[in-house]
Amino acid sequence: MITYQRSQARTVAVIAAGVAVLGGLAYWFMFSGSSDQREGVVLSSASSPMDRMVQTGFGANGPALNLHPPITSDGRPSDVQPDDWLVLKNALAKIGMPENAAGNLVALNRYQKGFESWQALDEEKEAGRRKQMAAMLLADLPDRVANGEFSLIESMLMGASLIADVEHDEARRNHQLETWQGKVTAVVPVPQDEAQSQSQGRETEYKRRQAEAFAQWQNQTDASARTPAKLEQAMEEVRRAYNAHAF
Repeated sequence: MITYQRSQARTVAVIAAGVAVLGGLAYWFMFSGSSDQREGVVLSSASSPMDRMVQTGFGANGPALNLHPPITSDGRPSDVQPDDWLVLKNALAKIGMPENAAGNLVALNRYQKGFESWQALDEEKEAGRRKQMAAMLLADLPDRVANGEFSLIESMLMGASLIADVEHDEARRNHQLETWQGKVTAVVPVPQDEAQSQSQGRETEYKRRQAEAFAQWQNQTDASARTPAKLEQAMEEVRRAYNAHAF
């Protein structure tokens, strides 16, 4: 689970300024009942460490973070094993997901892992690495937002926290924040009523639960729990919960 963990006064000030600019967010935040309000500000419902995702460590010259690994000739991201990719695509196809769903799901898991790694870096001792990683995460965040993987308020908070590491000058930081707000609201309209807010939240949660199901399946060490049938079952359970409005 990715949570908003920063405590620096600079970050808090950036977030406060960002939320204040969008008066409509107050209405949205009051009515939204989606998962992003569990335990404060929750940026992901996925609790799995996703150890099988290929994520290199942090070297002396800075963070090794690759949010866009090469794509193989068959359309598979190179950080996913061929067998896993085929099982994932088949499982998603069986529940009627579009062809690009597998790539988006893997990208979400990859981004979540990178965000967790960034948050784990010490704010003072590893400030340089944090800045580099924050810049990479910030550059990729618009794609994640456009895919509906984070809610409006989450997107604002995540962008603000990353910007706080990327830019320490207050004037330039505020300018970046305004630019980020414009990017977010261009692809995630402020909900006009409770129904629209809940609908957006459900779509976001649906993607997260699929990503979590795949991550948990990948991390299984018991071969009997890591069969194609098990992943298909997990994806079907998520689909049924969505259709039943269980979240």
